Amino acid sequence: MWKETLICMSCMLLYVFANGNSTELNEGDPCKADDDSSAFYVHISVGIGAAEDADDDDDDDDDDDDDDGKALNVCKERDDNSMVCCSKSKIESLQDDSKQRTSYPFKYGCIMSTNRTGSLLGQKALDKCSAYQQEICPCQLIRETRSINVSKITVIANGEDAQPEEFRNMALLGYGDNITTAQWSCGGSVISERYILTAGHCISGREIGNVTYIGLGILSRSELKDPDLVYRVKRIIPHPEYKPPSKYHDIALLETERDIVFSDAIQPACLDVDSVEQDDHEATATGWGTLGYESETAEILQKTNLFQFSKEECSSKYKPYRLLKRGIDHSTQICYGHRERPTDTCPGDSGGPLLISNKFLCLHSIIGVTSFGSACGQTGTPGVYTKLVPYLPWIESVVWPSLK
Repeated sequence: MWKETLICMSCMLLYVFANGNSTELNEGDPCKADDDSSAFYVHISVGIGAAEDADDDDDDDDDDDDDDGKALNVCKERDDNSMVCCSKSKIESLQDDSKQRTSYPFKYGCIMSTNRTGSLLGQKALDKCSAYQQEICPCQLIRETRSINVSKITVIANGEDAQPEEFRNMALLGYGDNITTAQWSCGGSVISERYILTAGHCISGREIGNVTYIGLGILSRSELKDPDLVYRVKRIIPHPEYKPPSKYHDIALLETERDIVFSDAIQPACLDVDSVEQDDHEATATGWGTLGYESETAEILQKTNLFQFSKEECSSKYKPYRLLKRGIDHSTQICYGHRERPTDTCPGDSGGPLLISNKFLCLHSIIGVTSFGSACGQTGTPGVYTKLVPYLPWIESVVWPSLK
């Protein structure tokens, strides 16, 4: 459980407890806001952004005591099944703002300041991104006349080998009680000195048990023989609303037993706070999964460029069924694939990042987590990724709880 105090002018935050006393609610179900305007339920990580946004608006207008909304001091403590009833206009405002949230100054791939306008969703993550960048490649050493060589990936099924130290945030997850016999499967991303971001369904397997090891700073699976590159898992933290085998809220965090030592081969990735959504937006996926349908797993880390599919295309490819009862939830899931090449993420790539590889100097920026797909490496069939931005409040509360 995590604690957060929210003051919301135009949204009503409600709890739905799984104790049999209330009707089960689904995201998107209609409800009524305080002013009787049209509203609908979203999971609390989205609602928090709306509430913070409303709180910011209230702070800017302290002298106005006759606001249309009523300030609600709620959500001090959350329940695993908490839902949020927010006005449609407020959620749409937050979503519109998220599409244009790159309002902090950066130049030549370098964050110049973390001061922002608009919503402050993900402010802790942005502050840490800036701090890591200053530590790894200090911005004050960069001159405007210098040509910055930021990695731009040109082209996992039908992917290509990554280069040494190209994706220093990548993690390979191991399962089993003995490191010599561990089974290495899912991927993940280093996001701090103690935490790995991965998929919810990667925390355990029916036949392989819980994730117990994390391999870092490697390009090839053979490098896992080096004990200095293998970290033990101290704590497994699935998102509170992840209910396997359901495909929703497929995201988790792993805490390591010891601090991760950053080096030329191991560095954190930034958590992207911009949530830019546009058809054909380009991103990079990486992993050690199978090289194609019924193929062997990759020995060398693979990379491939993928493109965002529209919501309509995504929904048409993934109809509602037992594990995806509401179909694709566009507020927390997104589709990426390739319309012209049979390139895709495959089994074993789950939990790995969907990255923007040319935004910041030195550091990649995560926009999603590899979740699931219908087939591996089929041209025109996208995979499904868990969006990062809706889960930023939860991630920040776990990874950086004391950061203001």
